[in-house]
Amino acid sequence: MLLDSDVVCPLSRSNPMDDAGFFSFTSFAWMTPMMWSLFRNRLDKSSLSLSSHDGADTNVKRFERLWEEEVAKVGLEKASLGGVFLRFQRTRLLVAFLVSILFTLSVFIGPAVLVYEILNYAEAPGTSTLVHGVGLCVALFISEFSKAFFASLLWAVNLRTAIRVKSAFSIIAFQKIISLRSISNISVGEVQIPCCHVLFSFWGFSTVVHLSHRIHIADRNKHLPGKKKGRGVCMPYD
Repeated sequence: MLLDSDVVCPLSRSNPMDDAGFFSFTSFAWMTPMMWSLFRNRLDKSSLSLSSHDGADTNVKRFERLWEEEVAKVGLEKASLGGVFLRFQRTRLLVAFLVSILFTLSVFIGPAVLVYEILNYAEAPGTSTLVHGVGLCVALFISEFSKAFFASLLWAVNLRTAIRVKSAFSIIAFQKIISLRSISNISVGEVQIPCCHVLFSFWGFSTVVHLSHRIHIADRNKHLPGKKKGRGVCMPYD
């Protein structure tokens, strides 16, 4: 499932995730053959390959192009690294935002509306038809299934977005450090270690933002009726 117009490296091997359909991508079903090979002890390095769309070389080239466009448009002094970062993942951010809205709706409708209606039907079944009760149960099942489906889709999109962002930023950071002529009394290796730590934390932040959002939604559901309880940043090319 490709959401960005990335340049594909012809020398890279195909990754099963690139050939997966929408439902396979969402449910991570494309990993089944890999997990089965691992279970049978037949998985080795030759059967693993990085997607050409997630490689550092592909993503850093795309980020460089966006940065050069930003500099050509507003100049080096006014160029915004944050703005380029948002443009780099703009399409996937929009997709994740829409999916998060659908996820929130599915989380809210089930306990706040459908469960309430089912309880009312159970208290006075004679006031409504059997078809109405069955319809409420089917609607509750759909809402619960949608909640799990959209949560899985949000994980899949955000994980791949984080991989691409980390790949691009890692190469940019290393290029910046290596290009420095002097770092006082600190060696290049001593600078690279905390830099890698920060980039890994940044990758983790990109993948778990929606998890904190889900925890917040779950906490709010406990109280629903009827329920128990610049320039300071290392610029890539300045």
